[in-house]
Amino acid sequence: MKKYIVMCIALAVISAGANAESGDAKYRREFDEFLEYSVAAHVLSYLEEQMDSYIEEQSEEVAARIKEIYPVIHRYYADFIYESMMPMYRERISYKDLRRINKFYRSAAGQRFKEAQKPILMELIPEGEQLVMAIGELLSGCLAQ
Repeated sequence: MKKYIVMCIALAVISAGANAESGDAKYRREFDEFLEYSVAAHVLSYLEEQMDSYIEEQSEEVAARIKEIYPVIHRYYADFIYESMMPMYRERISYKDLRRINKFYRSAAGQRFKEAQKPILMELIPEGEQLVMAIGELLSGCLAQ
């Protein structure tokens, strides 16, 4: 009887382990949700908007070739997110805290914050580009002396 009980417990533990989501998979699932709320998703859409504007200025043939590489760009971006960005977040933000952040984003205040993020980011990008150019010019001037 004891052997039977031990076997049942062992099978239950093995079965639970097989059905349990790994820590990596759980974190990635939460991270994916976080990305939908965060600036990272907006950056990709901004890049696509910039490429769409560029494509409109091109011939049909060039535009078609550029559109063919969209999946490659998405893959590069995904690789960047999951191979570079996610490990950095994982070192600094626990699974539990990431769940709390996502819970905030699902709230009414979080939804308003999410909606405000994209226009703010889109407004700041050109200013950020100008800032980078100004700093570059300042550095060039200093190095030329």
